[in-house]
Amino acid sequence: MPELRLTKHESAEAFLARAQAWLLAAEAEHNLILGICERLINRPDRYGGKPYLFTIEQGDQVVLAGAMTPPYKLVLTKSGVPEALGMVADDLMAERLYPPGVLGPTMEARVFARVWRALTGVETGSSEDEAICELREVAHPEYSPGHLRLAGADEVDLLVRWRIAFMIETGLHETIDASREATDDLLARGALYVWDDDGPVSVAATNRSTPHGVCIGVVYTPPPFRGRGYATSVVAALSQQILDSGREFCCLFTQLSNPTSNDIYEKVGYRRIAEWADIAFE
Repeated sequence: MPELRLTKHESAEAFLARAQAWLLAAEAEHNLILGICERLINRPDRYGGKPYLFTIEQGDQVVLAGAMTPPYKLVLTKSGVPEALGMVADDLMAERLYPPGVLGPTMEARVFARVWRALTGVETGSSEDEAICELREVAHPEYSPGHLRLAGADEVDLLVRWRIAFMIETGLHETIDASREATDDLLARGALYVWDDDGPVSVAATNRSTPHGVCIGVVYTPPPFRGRGYATSVVAALSQQILDSGREFCCLFTQLSNPTSNDIYEKVGYRRIAEWADIAFE
């Protein structure tokens, strides 16, 4: 059996030159790391520190890839070689890089967390079970009154408040300044949409793109407007718009602990393709 070899890459372009073909073989499942690379190439100012990008190969075959863009968590791909995760932990220690957590396929993320704890003594602070879902054809629901439209710059204060509420409800951590910066960025890119029924009642964003797909995120309906199908409508309509633009698929992350959102996504045609864990370190 060929030995494992870890290679660090100085740029997203170099990383993709080695890993892209392997990543695209399961493109929707690898949407996050592909999206990180797209952002590093086209908008490097969105990250504060030097990225940590690596591949691990066995012979001429990639068996694991990953990325960390400080101050964010380490992102891992699927791998059938547990020993590769130990190599990553050892290399991070050698580089004096300390991820705030790990995000990846459930087995890989949990194994890395155990290895990291054994190596550093750092305990797991919290863990969220998630799934990646993919859609290639919309199952159209009975749409709510209203219509899908781009969010307007004049709605930024409302949308920042909604984003903060979304983060709190989903247990994610983002400062108020970061929420405003992210909202401004989405508005500037034309990536933030609302369902409008005599005013905005629900929101969704196109978070990132891959060569053949788009990932939807930040789906949120304020409590006063819930129970009327607005979230289902905004997700279905936005997904159809993405497919109509020529993309082959849409994808999204969902928390397995949230039956309401899971039901919405399944209702419009999303199917689970991978289970992930989002683990924070103390």
